[in-house]
Amino acid sequence: SNCMLRQPLVAMETVFGICRCIFNIPVCGGFCAPTRNPEETCLKHVSNEYTLPLAGVFMKLGRCIETNRCCRRCGSAGTSWGSRNRRCLMVTSFWVSFVAWILNIYAAMALSNNPEVLKATAWVEGTISWRGKYGGANTWVGLGGRVDEVDCGLSNYTDDCKVWFRTNAIKMKEIRPGVFQRHVNFKDKRSCPQNIVFMNGHNFGDAIAKLSGMEVEASQKMCQSCLDSAASTVSFAIMGIVTQIPQMTTDLQRSTRFGDVNCQATMGAVTSFWGTYSGISSLASFSYQCWRRFPKLVKEKNGYLDYRWSMGPGFLCMLLATILKLWDAIAHFVLPTPAARHTKPPKECEDLYDYLILAYEGHESEMESSESGSDNA
Repeated sequence: SNCMLRQPLVAMETVFGICRCIFNIPVCGGFCAPTRNPEETCLKHVSNEYTLPLAGVFMKLGRCIETNRCCRRCGSAGTSWGSRNRRCLMVTSFWVSFVAWILNIYAAMALSNNPEVLKATAWVEGTISWRGKYGGANTWVGLGGRVDEVDCGLSNYTDDCKVWFRTNAIKMKEIRPGVFQRHVNFKDKRSCPQNIVFMNGHNFGDAIAKLSGMEVEASQKMCQSCLDSAASTVSFAIMGIVTQIPQMTTDLQRSTRFGDVNCQATMGAVTSFWGTYSGISSLASFSYQCWRRFPKLVKEKNGYLDYRWSMGPGFLCMLLATILKLWDAIAHFVLPTPAARHTKPPKECEDLYDYLILAYEGHESEMESSESGSDNA
């Protein structure tokens, strides 16, 4: 009989153990946990004692990450307007961060080796013109390579163009009648030649110079600096996707009084401000190295054959995603944590739930003081 009683108990303990493991899954495990958050809206499922990072050891690390003077001072910073509009402010910040995340993912797709994907997500776009007239040649620069394309149908010498490229451009593929394309991976050492185009192993620039008297200019150092900048930007793009996830969960965690804590308020503001600054710095460096400093590549006595560079959709999406981080930083800055978080908790408060529920003690008096302060202002 004892064995029969033990079997259900063992099964229940196993089930409870599995549930605890699920609830402790980072980011989303606590969404389905049986929270005791008194919040009446569905936000209690995304802001509770289980969704808090390091929930299992939070109280043990409290002096380091939550209740020290620095964290309490940072958590107390904010405005009464932020306190009154907590839900709306943090939910809006979550959706702003989500949009930034999607933009970040789109920009990172410029790492693709698929020519069509790279063209759609390129960080830099270039067109070739001669004497101000478009010649049907384009290039798209991504983070892992570039795509060169020539449409002979847009050239004044359509037939000669087709014959020449079909005969000599052995590295280019005719994807449509009269349209030639090649994808150059930045890992290929030949992606930065001394001259722009090759013909059967010989510099096409030399052929141009011999036939037309034009002088070809293509700085290998300039190309290499762009490759180096693109390589460093790859880690920035990938890390942007990864770090955006905790940024969104921080927005949700602070959407209720119960779930809002000093460490989340501090990290939310600091990381967002730093992300905005470092992001703009990286983008500025990339734009300078990869298109703003590009010179005219081919010149002759009667005119210029040059590349006209502009930012591509991938660069624009990353720029918007970086700027949107500033919204999140400001939102965390104007929202203070509940007043109970601004003083050290009682010594007997050792359980995480007991600490979080302190946010509702004196809640009405806190709101009244905030409203009176705004009225006096």
